[in-house]
Amino acid sequence: MPLDNIHIFDKHTARRYPAVRSMLTIYFNREHDDFGSTLEEIIDSYLDYSVLMRAETAAEITALLNITDEDALNTLMNHMADGRFQPEPWGETWRSLLEKVDTRLKQ
Repeated sequence: MPLDNIHIFDKHTARRYPAVRSMLTIYFNREHDDFGSTLEEIIDSYLDYSVLMRAETAAEITALLNITDEDALNTLMNHMADGRFQPEPWGETWRSLLEKVDTRLKQ
């Protein structure tokens, strides 16, 4: 689904989901492996360094997981990741990645 087909408020995902966007563009950034070489290590690094953002991240992930249209979720997540991360090479979908982070946040 092209971004043009998304409501105008959805085009500003960085403002709607700042914690998730930061997590994707900083911690999961494919340009470096500063935070780990596996998804679990990267998630752990995010949780270690972003203690103050946990509640905000959890709320944003809950909102994203409530999107039932997979195409819409994929479009939003791709837009937020800004080409810096894709879950498919890791054997994940955007939804499964969010679910993994959500599970770790709740532990």
